[in-house]
Amino acid sequence: TVTVRRFQGQTLFDFETKDTTYTLCADSAEVRRPVTAETIRNVARRWVDAPIARIDTLHSRDQWIMYSRYLDEMPIAKCYFDDAAGHELYISIRTGEVLQFTDRSSRLWAYVGAIPHKFYLPILRSDNDVWIRSLTTGGVVALIAVLTGIIVGLIMLRRNRKARGKLGSPYKKAWLKAHHVTGLTFGLVLIGFAFSGAMALQRIPEWIIPTHGDYRVSMRAMGASTQRRAT
Repeated sequence: TVTVRRFQGQTLFDFETKDTTYTLCADSAEVRRPVTAETIRNVARRWVDAPIARIDTLHSRDQWIMYSRYLDEMPIAKCYFDDAAGHELYISIRTGEVLQFTDRSSRLWAYVGAIPHKFYLPILRSDNDVWIRSLTTGGVVALIAVLTGIIVGLIMLRRNRKARGKLGSPYKKAWLKAHHVTGLTFGLVLIGFAFSGAMALQRIPEWIIPTHGDYRVSMRAMGASTQRRAT
């Protein structure tokens, strides 16, 4: 794969092989300019108009750079900015490319939504097989629990209607009644949440959606940059 990019005033060709990446200047015989600490700071300043609070050097992946492709970019500079939005920028020390960009709001919503939904935790995500098995098993268990709860809840409604002649929760204690009502109200949402989590990384059977070959996107492709590529 060949990538064309512009960096530090040079047009560069990145020739990516299975084992490594070779970089050459496209418009001259110059050697590619090295990525220095000042280079990292210059890149960071172009992304965020705010003072840089500090820069850490990462030698392992953290919550926001969990794709396996980031292993090839280590070490990675993580820049913290002193601004109201709490921006954080990840830059490859090897190439000087920006790998990830987050702010406090996006991280918060990720912790509320995508991370618990897909068990997207470093301790699990660092091993693809363990992560996929954990996500699938957790989703199936949650789906069974939700379906069981809805069935029991409907049975209790039916029994209460037969006994009292009206439709409603049979529970008198407030917390039991609230659990019963909210469980039935949001049960369908929880079913969708659990089912989508369990199926998120599974191959859809051919009899449901006919396909030709392996349509699944590789982890490397999922994390590929938006740069123009030619193959």
